[in-house]
Amino acid sequence: IEQTFKTIETVREKVPGAYIILADNSKQNPQEYFEDKVDKFLYLGDKKFARKAASSKSKSFGEAVLMIYALPYAKKFDYIFKLSGRYFLNENFDLNKWDLKRLCFLHNTEAYDSLPSKTKYFYGSHNMVIYGFPRKYYGRMYRAFWLSIPFIQKTRPIETMLPFFSRRPIYYMETLGASGMMAVNGKL
Repeated sequence: IEQTFKTIETVREKVPGAYIILADNSKQNPQEYFEDKVDKFLYLGDKKFARKAASSKSKSFGEAVLMIYALPYAKKFDYIFKLSGRYFLNENFDLNKWDLKRLCFLHNTEAYDSLPSKTKYFYGSHNMVIYGFPRKYYGRMYRAFWLSIPFIQKTRPIETMLPFFSRRPIYYMETLGASGMMAVNGKL
């Protein structure tokens, strides 16, 4: 809960006026901790599909399902950011470096300087800590989450499947400006 408080605090500080939607699929509803800190709280732990995803061995499945439930609440906004709750915006986050007309990702497997293009899809792992897309790509992204699920359930990571299904146009970020505890190893 403390990590998520820090996430919210840094978003309020670095992106003034942001509308924050917090989607949670835990077994117990933590709404009392967050209802006065976010603009929209979605408790999905009582939804069968969300619980199935949260209880699976794949963290990607849980993330995809959370986004499927949360995106309809965000589609009215010009640009939609997804930031994982255990991460926070750090001193390197700069909203001016985001191309708000494109889908923005950081590529995990290729160094920024070695990417063949900064604006065309390049296969490989993409960072899911924070990414964003404009409202005009809402339908494409919503569909990409749904299309990713069968592959994710067969152990393919969302880091490769979501960008594959949503591929154009992508703008590759040099840095994200987010820090936090990694789910796989607990390191900062």
